Amino acid sequence: MPNNLLTETPQGLLILLAVFFFLAGVLRGFNGFGSSLLSVPALSFLLDPAEAVAIATIAEIPIVFLLLPSVHSHASATTTLPMIATFVICVPIGAVALTSIDPTPMKIGLCVFVLVMLGILAKQDRITTFLHHKTLIAAGALAGFSQGLTAIASPIFATAIIARGEDMQTTRANIIALAAALITLSLISFGWFGILTLQTLTTAIIMLIPLALGVCCGQGLFNRASHLNLRPVFMGLVVLTALSTLTQELF
Repeated sequence: MPNNLLTETPQGLLILLAVFFFLAGVLRGFNGFGSSLLSVPALSFLLDPAEAVAIATIAEIPIVFLLLPSVHSHASATTTLPMIATFVICVPIGAVALTSIDPTPMKIGLCVFVLVMLGILAKQDRITTFLHHKTLIAAGALAGFSQGLTAIASPIFATAIIARGEDMQTTRANIIALAAALITLSLISFGWFGILTLQTLTTAIIMLIPLALGVCCGQGLFNRASHLNLRPVFMGLVVLTALSTLTQELF
């Protein structure tokens, strides 16, 4: 693992990492969530899991919080507050686990978890038919722990929110509000447990550039080609990234 990603990593790998962050941005811009499914495994290929999770979380800050002013009036407190209450408890627990687990098994676990989350997204329409509003607290607890441990929580809470059957504007607002709460609590937890460093902050700021460009492209793609089913393409890319990191650790 490089002690300093920006100075000790070959230029070709840094460019490749920037490309993956751009594609992660396209994924978020087109789908509305899910960029960490790609950015975290890509970072884990080069860094320890704790650094990868911290960088992916920091890079999301402007992307999510810039959306808040346009949606805050549409979010439902009845839906979001129970989940946020569980986030307060479970995000720090996940962060403790992140700092306690050995990096190698953690990276393997991260990749496996990404593949599981892809399965949830693939079966999302079927899963939502079995969900009820009473599952919000359980979904919030699982999403909070997952965010603190892996920075990948959106498939869990997004599925629970979609299951509410509210109008699209409210659903989107709830998802963005919950994402903002998760990021805020993650940063507090990561700072408390010493996961945030100058290197993670610097790397996140630099990777924010391709991520933001990707979000813009993803939004434009959605506006022009929302009728196309591009989910298999995105999922295939995420699977390839996760399997590459998994293979590196196993072999």
